[in-house]
Amino acid sequence: MTLDDYLADPGSRFATVAMTDTNSLLRGQMVSVGSLRGIVRAGMGMAPAQLALDPASVRRMPWSKPGHDLLVLSNFSGASAELCPRSILSRVLARAAEPGFVPKYGMELDCTLFDETPESDLAKGYPNLKPATPHVGHDLILYQAVQTEWYERALALRQGKTVTFMPRRSETADSQSIHLHMSLKDKAGAPVFWDAAQKNGVSETFRHFLGGLQAYVGDMTLLFQPTVNSYRRFAPGTFAPPALTWGYENRTTCFRLVGHDAGALRVENRLPGADTNPYLTTAATLAAGVAGILGRIEPDPEVIGSSYAQEPSRDFARSMPEANARLRGSAFARDWLGDRFVDGFTATREAQHDAFRRKVPDVELQRFFDLG
Repeated sequence: MTLDDYLADPGSRFATVAMTDTNSLLRGQMVSVGSLRGIVRAGMGMAPAQLALDPASVRRMPWSKPGHDLLVLSNFSGASAELCPRSILSRVLARAAEPGFVPKYGMELDCTLFDETPESDLAKGYPNLKPATPHVGHDLILYQAVQTEWYERALALRQGKTVTFMPRRSETADSQSIHLHMSLKDKAGAPVFWDAAQKNGVSETFRHFLGGLQAYVGDMTLLFQPTVNSYRRFAPGTFAPPALTWGYENRTTCFRLVGHDAGALRVENRLPGADTNPYLTTAATLAAGVAGILGRIEPDPEVIGSSYAQEPSRDFARSMPEANARLRGSAFARDWLGDRFVDGFTATREAQHDAFRRKVPDVELQRFFDLG
């Protein structure tokens, strides 16, 4: 289905125009088909910017009734495009295309479903919520089968449930992340990560891509860990990566190489939390990897065995203040993502950290109230 098809259908009445903000929240507005025709031509005003539609993003929302179910994504245009996650990714894609690289990528996203409503979440104060399943395993087939309807559609609220993407909602819960899988092809569509003559098929180009990830991702930690809660995911005993390591089929590393043939070999970036913006995560990963190829950067030796038991040579930022300072001072990030974005994004994260730094958590009251 195309946008023109939907507009031409006499049964079409409404459509939703949406965009993703820097906090990865999908924001938008439902408009009439008549208004949509004008928006396609002239864009959509949304203070303080103008939204430009992307006709290639058109899709149907399966939870909406026919005639009301079109979703079309948009992005900031003009000067505000420098702050727009979709626009930033588009610029990075275009820059990667200049030397002939076309990425193929996809994401795995962790979340937790609760048998709670937003009202009961608030009433309980968020601790002691009832998960929809009694076990923490995300890969138990029985639960996937039972919850098929929810997994296929965004029906949590309609079913009296809520969902969280917090990286760490409690000290007993699993950490939650986004795993970004990425490979590159040339302009003719041939995979460039594969070389059958090399160990595990890893080509020189792929090796340099890994070198770029190790060289530049650490300074962009703030994009992969954008909230104060993000850094709790790296508590001891979690499955979060311990450093900027890489290894073939090694889930203890940050950059895990996956796949056994030319069509499947790829890198899985395991650093991003589930609270990250997917556009910024993709842009930062691609930029770092392509820069590694262009600079012929060699990666550190592959990690064999558990990465947790080895001393890393490269690390990412371990706190929001450190991540903020590293991004603000990164010439690489400013070159690929833009000065205005780096300055604006770090300012918002600094404000977030300052707001939470003034809070006194309950655990501190429980531990220290009677001291002295």
